[in-house]
Amino acid sequence: MNSLLYRVLAVAAGGILLAGCESLSSFQIPSFGIGGPATAALNLESDPPGAEARLSSGATCRTPCALPVPLVGEIAVTFTLPGYQPQTVPVRTVRAESGQGDPEFAAASVQLEPNPVYVELAAVPPPPQKRRPNTQRPRASQPTAARTPRTAPAPAPAPAAAPAPATVAPATPLPPQ
Repeated sequence: MNSLLYRVLAVAAGGILLAGCESLSSFQIPSFGIGGPATAALNLESDPPGAEARLSSGATCRTPCALPVPLVGEIAVTFTLPGYQPQTVPVRTVRAESGQGDPEFAAASVQLEPNPVYVELAAVPPPPQKRRPNTQRPRASQPTAARTPRTAPAPAPAPAAAPAPATVAPATPLPPQ
């Protein structure tokens, strides 16, 4: 009977512990350096969407996306998209202010700033138009006599009046000399 009482108490204590663990899932428990640095999800967005976001650690994704980031030091995020100028944004880790969350865990609370990271990519300006050099070949020079004038041709001279018909007189013999 005594062992039955201990079993009932053990099951009740286990149920209470499990109920208490469920309420702990709403906040982050510090890792205390076990298993590497703690990470947080960094949300990345761009306008236009579809840009490649590359962290200084080497991780990449296409926006909109989220990447796990270690909560140590500062990282840089570079956004690239063909036809747009690349843009780099620094992201740093900051300790949460003491007014946020439970004061007992305030020292262990670390955030990424900014999060989410949002950038508006500027379009690459078109290259300046180069003036094309005159590609026409110079014309071969023609002899002066063969050149045709570029001005309108001079009007043709008016035809001369036809001479009046000559009257022919019969020939007279010349006197002997």
